[in-house]
Amino acid sequence: MVQTRLRRCPGVQTAIVYVAGTHVQFTKLEAARRQLETAIKLYFADGDEVSILTLAAAAYSLIRDINEHRQGEPMLKDLHLFLPDDLAREFKTYINRPENFLKTC
Repeated sequence: MVQTRLRRCPGVQTAIVYVAGTHVQFTKLEAARRQLETAIKLYFADGDEVSILTLAAAAYSLIRDINEHRQGEPMLKDLHLFLPDDLAREFKTYINRPENFLKTC
């Protein structure tokens, strides 16, 4: 059985995941790094494309959340902020299409 506990620190969220009596502790940034590393390894090993895309999208989402929390510069998926409303909607639909498809599989 997997249990997850979140411990909040100022500006950092740490997850503690319990699996089979042991625990692993990591931050959002560490989780994103591990997801991205795994996606890259799978890519160069001709791994499963769905897994690569899912891991990369999850890592990007975490990094984007961290960047927003730290009030960093806009990232790729934030470009809609600089577009007129009609183009912004079209951009968001287009940029999120692969990720949204995988969420509904």
